[in-house]
Amino acid sequence: MGQQKNKFTKIFFPIICLVIFACTPLCFALSSKVQNVFAETSDIVEVSISNKDFDSSSSSSLQSSPSGWNKIETSDGVKSGIISVDETDFSNNKNTYGLEIGQNPGRGGTVASDKHILMVNAQKNYVKAGFESSSSTSLEANSFYVVAINTKTTSSSFASLYVDGLVDNYDATNSFSEVNFQQWTKNYFFIRTGATKKDIKIQMYLGSKNTPSTSAVFFDNIEFFRTSESSYENLLTQQVAENATRPLEAKTYREINLVDDYVDITSKIGNANFNDPSTSVLSPIFDTSAKFVDVRDNSKYSNLSSNNSFAFMIKNEQKSYSCYELKDIVVPAYGVYAVSVDAKIIEAISSSNATLKLVESDEIKEDYPSYEPKSAELTISSNTNAVKNDFNTYTFFIKGNGLKETKFSLQVSIGTKDSKATGEIALDDIKFFSMTSKEYDGATGSFQKTIDLNLSSASPLIANGHFNNYTVSTPVEFVAGKPAYAFPYEVEKWTHEVDPNVSKTDIAFGAINTQSKLYDATKIGTANPQNPDFNIVDPDTHEANANSNNILMFKNLASTYQSASLSSISLEASSTYELTFDCKTELNAGALSFSVISDSKKISKFSEINTNGDWKKYKVAIRTNAASTNIDIKFNFGTQTQNAIGFGFVDNVRLVKKTLTDEQFLALENQNNTKIVDFKNGNWKIVSDTQNTFGVWELLTSSNSLCDGAFAGVISAKENAFGVVGKNEDNNMLIVSNTEKGTSSITTKNDFHFTKDKFYKISLNILTQRMQTLTSEDDKELTFGASLKLSGFDTTLKNIVTNGEFKTYTFLLKATEDGDQGLTLTVSSPTSQTLGTAIVDNLVVTELEQAEYDEAVALKESKKQANVAVVETSSNDDTTDDKTDEANETNKLSNKEIWLLVPSIIFGVAVIGAILAFTLRHIKIKKFEKSTQATYNRKSSLEREKAKIEAKKNIDKQIAEQVELQKIVENELATLEENYQKDLQEFRSHGNSKSSKMEKEFKSYMNEKSKLDATLNSIKEKIKQLENPELLVLEEKKIYLKYQKEQERVDRHIKRETKKLNKDKKKQK
Repeated sequence: MGQQKNKFTKIFFPIICLVIFACTPLCFALSSKVQNVFAETSDIVEVSISNKDFDSSSSSSLQSSPSGWNKIETSDGVKSGIISVDETDFSNNKNTYGLEIGQNPGRGGTVASDKHILMVNAQKNYVKAGFESSSSTSLEANSFYVVAINTKTTSSSFASLYVDGLVDNYDATNSFSEVNFQQWTKNYFFIRTGATKKDIKIQMYLGSKNTPSTSAVFFDNIEFFRTSESSYENLLTQQVAENATRPLEAKTYREINLVDDYVDITSKIGNANFNDPSTSVLSPIFDTSAKFVDVRDNSKYSNLSSNNSFAFMIKNEQKSYSCYELKDIVVPAYGVYAVSVDAKIIEAISSSNATLKLVESDEIKEDYPSYEPKSAELTISSNTNAVKNDFNTYTFFIKGNGLKETKFSLQVSIGTKDSKATGEIALDDIKFFSMTSKEYDGATGSFQKTIDLNLSSASPLIANGHFNNYTVSTPVEFVAGKPAYAFPYEVEKWTHEVDPNVSKTDIAFGAINTQSKLYDATKIGTANPQNPDFNIVDPDTHEANANSNNILMFKNLASTYQSASLSSISLEASSTYELTFDCKTELNAGALSFSVISDSKKISKFSEINTNGDWKKYKVAIRTNAASTNIDIKFNFGTQTQNAIGFGFVDNVRLVKKTLTDEQFLALENQNNTKIVDFKNGNWKIVSDTQNTFGVWELLTSSNSLCDGAFAGVISAKENAFGVVGKNEDNNMLIVSNTEKGTSSITTKNDFHFTKDKFYKISLNILTQRMQTLTSEDDKELTFGASLKLSGFDTTLKNIVTNGEFKTYTFLLKATEDGDQGLTLTVSSPTSQTLGTAIVDNLVVTELEQAEYDEAVALKESKKQANVAVVETSSNDDTTDDKTDEANETNKLSNKEIWLLVPSIIFGVAVIGAILAFTLRHIKIKKFEKSTQATYNRKSSLEREKAKIEAKKNIDKQIAEQVELQKIVENELATLEENYQKDLQEFRSHGNSKSSKMEKEFKSYMNEKSKLDATLNSIKEKIKQLENPELLVLEEKKIYLKYQKEQERVDRHIKRETKKLNKDKKKQK
């Protein structure tokens, strides 16, 4: 063993030494690569980024997919990726790189062993192409970063550099856009983050995001660091000095300061940076020991901010409770604000925590007694933070009250009254900013809390129906220390749509306040009416809002249109609601309108509302059926076809659940400014405003599938063009009618709700007109007449013909799961002789006991009732699988039983084999003699494929014709619009001297535009129908049937000929 060990040592020890010796220069080379422009000190920390030197591979060939980087906007003819600039490697691979021998760009860094760089080469093409880091890098809130990228271009190329994820719009101040550096140049991004974390990616382009470039660009050695504020300022100052005489495009640094997007109102807090030890902004509530500390003499109290002199220290040497507060931080209404403070644990807190708490004053209860003041708390952490000397920034984000300014106090504590503690903390740099909702929504950090001061009801059925909740797109500015509100504010939850062609100066929309001094600040131009003051008792808080009230404003200074909508308002099943709103209009033209929408269809509408300067209340009463449903609501101030000029105001959009009898609900329709929407089962009352030529309304709670010349919808059960009277004259009846051969249907939405394991009877009356029994050429009965089925189920009552009288049909249903279903009524007309109409009335749903259900099913079976259908399983029912599993379980045999059967099985197989052998040996089998017959080799599958091709050609031809028509109409519309705009421009240049002429021009323009719009919509609808896959399938079937009939004729001929041939053969024998 000892000899073996010595032998091993003799062989491998020298090898190991050689390896170490060989690797020593490499180790030194790698260590030297850490060199960069920054000396990495305690307050400068490197940020990790994958393959930042582009040397993850030692290959000298073109690495077109470098690790850590993704291509962006690449194009054909572009060669891009990592290349080697080593002279030998470059010479061997220059053709692969798309470069000439004299075009070696050399190294971008100073490390001799680093021979790889990143290239994007368009050669002679003009392209936009580049790379971005494949993974996002998170930048912490309230932090400072520096990114440096070595860049080189050719004389004919330009490059662009971006830090993506920080700004919405790039320009020359926040990116290196279309720069030309023909020597390796280090380009710096100095980034100061705001109050929220940001995720960024580095992007490097040949060309730019907007402009292509030719030739090649090169990148190398990316450096990425997080720094303290003081180091950041020193590095930035150095770059500013070095670039002082250069124009912007030649400067080698860009500064992105996200704090510049905020409005700094820290000055409202005196001595917020604690640099004046004679003035304390914190007053004691429970005092132990607190003092100012000079950080220049005691560095552990410094947060490394610029020009920092003092911090504030609180210390509990004995177990106690200490609390200091900054009083009267005034938070204005209508804005988003942030209060932040830097804090550090100097000595560990024992037995409890150190906390920061922002507490709202209860002064607001004087105006709103039921309002509960808000607060939020953050625990001061001992988390390390090298770039701030272990200080961390704690931030409270506040969404201001939608009606009134309020006050807060910032409290800092060690321990509590009930849990005393020892320990020491330091505080510095209290800051106060006005910002936007974007920052508030992004406040998800562990050292961040949000406080929403908006007044809202506990459980509103209408979101933001009083318009107190708003979105802040621009920080509130302060003039002479007071907020200058940017009315009108964008309202939360509501979707605003506007005429895309209107000038921004001609339109306004959003929440405004009717308090006199605030309303005066809302005025845009000189066209505002008098204050539309609407002081009522708030129905949610039951408190007067005379001091302050928000309303929604539509403002059209020119002839235009806009709208506001609220989506997905949930209504419970079998419930009644009252939807109300208050509105006021001051109009020069057009009107305000309000719609209730279900499944994209307007099921109720107040058209052309004009209150002539008065506030009026409007109501829509809604009754749901056995299924829950969602509705949308929408206010239109002017429309595309009928523009509005003037003002519209809306307030108190409310939805309240009510308990009403049938009589009380229906009686509401007789009240002023009131409409009803009745989803109740089988009433089919939610219909279009207009009827077709046969007096049929569109049923808005249905979907139709119609052949040419067909219509479907509802008719009155009392009086209609078909001479049919229903059972209940207050209801409507379903109707489907074909005037040409084909199949048409109507499917109602959620007429009934079924509960799992319950039993139902669904009965209805159906009448058909102008239908007769027909047979085909082969004496087979055709599928024709009316049919009925429940949506979601396969069982169908079909071939219904009643010859002008109502007959009752019934479904018996066992519900295997909860569900909402409707009714499908279909009329099938296979030939022109079966054209006709089907009408359904008196839909009744009755819940049965199981015994009643079983009895009804038995009666149907015994008497063969053709007008009754039993439905037990839905299309996705799994009871069959359960029964199969049970049967499988019952039929399972144990292993012992199987082994007992094996000998019997073997014996049986042997016997069967012997019998077969005997039979084959002793019985002569007569050869089968083929009869001679004419052959036909056309396969059905080929016919189907041919039918598909022909069907697609037919449909494509029709689509192409419609598309060509669409282009013609769109060109006519564009010409019409262009001519009108010219006339409008001329009219405006002459003031009002041609107002009557312009009014005629406008009417003519709108008439012609309406006709063209209608034609265009018709064409688009036709294209949509033609693009429906179901139409293609129907066309295929139609063509295939034609082929089949032809084939049948051929087959009959072949059959006759074959029979004749066989007969002749027999005669010859």
